Parts: sequence; C-alpha cells; structure tokens
Amino acid sequence: MPPPESNLTLTNKEKETLKKWIEQGAKWKSHWSYSKPILPEIPKTDFSNWCSNEIDFFIANKLESKGLKPSEIEEKEIDLKNEAELLLEDNNEATAQATLKASAKAKLIAGEALTEAEADTIVL
Repeated sequence: MPPPESNLTLTNKEKETLKKWIEQGAKWKSHWSYSKPILPEIPKTDFSNWCSNEIDFFIANKLESKGLKPSEIEEKEIDLKNEAELLLEDNNEATAQATLKASAKAKLIAGEALTEAEADTIVL
C-alpha cells in the first residue's frame, strides 16, 4: 500500500473488486520474497568422481536419470597447451610472412635484389 502521505486511495470499483475477490475465497499468504530460501539437498549420483562442485551433482543426477553419463574429463592444462601452441604457430607464421613481405617492399624501393622467398611474397 502507498504511504498515507501520498494521499492515494482506492476507487469504489477497486474496493468492490477486492470485496468480490474475498467473497470468492481469496487466499492470502506471505509474499515469496519474505520467505527464507530453503537449500535443496545435494543429490546422490554414481558419477560423484566427475563432480567438482554442487551444481555438477545436479547435472550428473539428471544425466543419470535419463540413462546418460557425463563426458570424460580432459586435463585442462593439456587442452590449453595445445591451443596455445596452435595460436603461436599461426601467429609466428603470420609474423614471419609479414616481416618477409615488408623486407621485400623495402628492397624493391631501394632497388635491391630480392631473395626467392621475398619475391614469392610479392607474387602471392
């Protein structure tokens, strides 16, 4: 309800609506925001060795109930190392190509002879 100093009141139609609602058996209960949350019990699962936190137990339990199983755990360090190596290879190759191309352009401007690799960057 608005505070008394707002001077807001219900209209007759709003009052009648509330009376009708009460006569029809309206049930009042406390608003959900005033209720203390109840934490659910962490479910048991056959895949507890797969779980690394509480949420994983719920996921594993749901998978288990559907006859599924979680994917195998990969070592994050191996995945990250492989990804990093791929990025470095791509980056090193791109950097080498850019350096070679810049060298070729500088030599052309200076009127110097190009190596075969430098000439290939100009043609490509």
